[in-house]
Amino acid sequence: MVLGGKLTTEYQRLGTRLLQLVQELGRRGAVRAVPFALVEKETRAVAARCVSNDAHIIGLARASGVRLLCTEDRVLGDDFRNKDLISNPRGNVCNRASHAKLITKHCNCNKPSRKKK
Repeated sequence: MVLGGKLTTEYQRLGTRLLQLVQELGRRGAVRAVPFALVEKETRAVAARCVSNDAHIIGLARASGVRLLCTEDRVLGDDFRNKDLISNPRGNVCNRASHAKLITKHCNCNKPSRKKK
């Protein structure tokens, strides 16, 4: 999970339960913070081209290199898959249980570590 920019503020507004979950993921090393200034720079670069009102999510993805988004917001999903906004590699959207294979593909949390000999 990555966190940064306006998304951090949105999570803070959503309340204690979500913040507790994010903190627990952070303790487990599963959250990476992206500098606010970097997210804002990328957000400004794409804002005029986004159809959704979530340019900050596209900016966060560009700043962090994340290419998997879990959302049910169809318009945001269209922006995330737009090669003019996110490319090299393109973005994927997980929005139903059958997409669980995308999480396995993009997340190294379930992959066995390779030890050097």
